[in-house]
Amino acid sequence: MSGSTLALGRNPLYQAFRARSCSSIRANISTRPLVLRSFTISPYPKPALNPIRTFSLGYKLPVISHSVRLVSTDSTHRRPSSTSSTANNANRSAPLLALAPSPPIRDIETPDPSKGTITKAVLYAWYYCRFLFYGVTLSWQERKLVNEVRRRVNHGGLPYDWRESLMEVRVRSDWRKMIPFVVIAAVIEEIVPLLILLAPTLIPSTVLLPTQSFSVRQKQETRRHDARSVLYARLQEVKADKSDKNALDLGWNGNNWVNWEDEDMKKLLRAYDLGTRSPSRSYLESRVYNHVSFLESDDKLLIGRPPTAGLTLSEFQKALGDRGLLCLDLPASSLPGVLDRYLEARRSNPRFHPFVYLVNDIDRHQPAQDAAREKKRMREKDEREREMSENGGYYGWRAKVRRWALKTVGGNK
Repeated sequence: MSGSTLALGRNPLYQAFRARSCSSIRANISTRPLVLRSFTISPYPKPALNPIRTFSLGYKLPVISHSVRLVSTDSTHRRPSSTSSTANNANRSAPLLALAPSPPIRDIETPDPSKGTITKAVLYAWYYCRFLFYGVTLSWQERKLVNEVRRRVNHGGLPYDWRESLMEVRVRSDWRKMIPFVVIAAVIEEIVPLLILLAPTLIPSTVLLPTQSFSVRQKQETRRHDARSVLYARLQEVKADKSDKNALDLGWNGNNWVNWEDEDMKKLLRAYDLGTRSPSRSYLESRVYNHVSFLESDDKLLIGRPPTAGLTLSEFQKALGDRGLLCLDLPASSLPGVLDRYLEARRSNPRFHPFVYLVNDIDRHQPAQDAAREKKRMREKDEREREMSENGGYYGWRAKVRRWALKTVGGNK
């Protein structure tokens, strides 16, 4: 090191300038918010923040006490809270689930409309890459949080809460998809947008855009509705053919689902949004057994929730979808009543079986749901025909491209 460099390092003016620059950089990093899809980077935990996903890139997670549970108004944001609100669970006579306000959904940043087309494309690509990076980082932070909760339970602390159990299932599913996603992103990063667009169910939930998450739920709801319609038709056949002993033993009015035919069982699994591909009947039965055990434990956690604890709209949709009940076409205000009726039947009937409840729900509500779905389909058809008449026979994204092209050509003229 030269003498001039050493002299500059000993200069008090240079040292003061360096200290001031470093402090300003630290203050800028710690105070400037980074807008992400559904979370912000901030020290964990911070109860004053909005109920959105929060994590810190370099922040060490706090040690969770055995007497503290992670609770919040949203499944993706948790903060330590005392157990005083859970002390009256045993004295509660019936489940009471309210609709809590949903957290703000934060998408990727939108480029400034005043900028040029190439600049906006570059900025959008940069924002999207940053969104994917923070999604992978968020999945890692959630994994560490789940490990802390599991360590608390294993050391004799409080048992799992419903949101904690839901978060563990989601993180386990995300990490089965995370390693292939990261490998593809590192080796062939050009096909990542194509993979996210064409196969959103094969990537972790933390890197999905809100529109893609809603599209996935819509497809699941459509498959569930189609399966329920087939089961309803099969139920009418069983009711009409009372002389058939085999039909009476199908288990429609009891728990004897083992005697169901393979096609009926596949439709039942599809109503629960479970896989139907299997080399033998035993694999189908194992999926049924596993889902029954999952619903039993999940129902106990939901019934044991505090009376004042509410669920967000997405949590209600998740809970109802796991039980094979339709929810996307229902108003948000009616979802708590649907789930409360299910939990009340579970609590009051010791011989309750989720499949029997699903069959009874199909028998009571499927005709009205089919009529509502047909009405919605006809309304969408009319809107599509009107859009096609206004855009020269195109609709959807093709109509948008046509309008953009006409606007661009007209502007150039």
